[in-house]
Amino acid sequence: SFYGANLESVGPSFSALGWYTPETQRMRFQVFELLGDLEHTHVLDAGCGLGDFFRFLNEKKYQGLRYDGLDVMPEFIKEAQLRFQDYANAQFHCQPWTEWQQDVDWVLCSGALNLKQADPYGYVKAQLQQFLRLARRGVAVNFLSRRGEPMGSDQLFYYYDPLKICEIAFALTPHVVLHHDYLPNDFTVFLYRA
Repeated sequence: SFYGANLESVGPSFSALGWYTPETQRMRFQVFELLGDLEHTHVLDAGCGLGDFFRFLNEKKYQGLRYDGLDVMPEFIKEAQLRFQDYANAQFHCQPWTEWQQDVDWVLCSGALNLKQADPYGYVKAQLQQFLRLARRGVAVNFLSRRGEPMGSDQLFYYYDPLKICEIAFALTPHVVLHHDYLPNDFTVFLYRA
């Protein structure tokens, strides 16, 4: 309902996805690039929205990159399919990532885990387990952080403790990297296969 209302009020743009500015969205994508070599790999974008991460990857001209984007919002997927219909290396699917079965090299999830949940850390653990099952090489996920600048009251988004997220990640794999230095109140965790 949050994304649908945004889409109706502002149209298919970064604002419909809950990002403050295109610049902060791009900074998150730049951190994802630190995950590893993306050339000649298969990337799964869980919660792809309008396909902005594919646009970012395409601008970087990665050779041999194959991209699949998943989102449960049919309006987002239709728009992404229209925007990138001329790119044979990109496919967009209207389905939950929990239903995705094909192994990929990398699973990336930008902002899709930040909406409040009844059990936020249990939810994150289940999603990270799913992502790691699908990833041959690794996973990158970004979160809102409660360890940055002071936050106001937020009824919609959940701000995670990065140390608790790292504990969850280390329970799944010993190969974990935390980036908490690129934006206030935001962090990214990488999980690599053992």
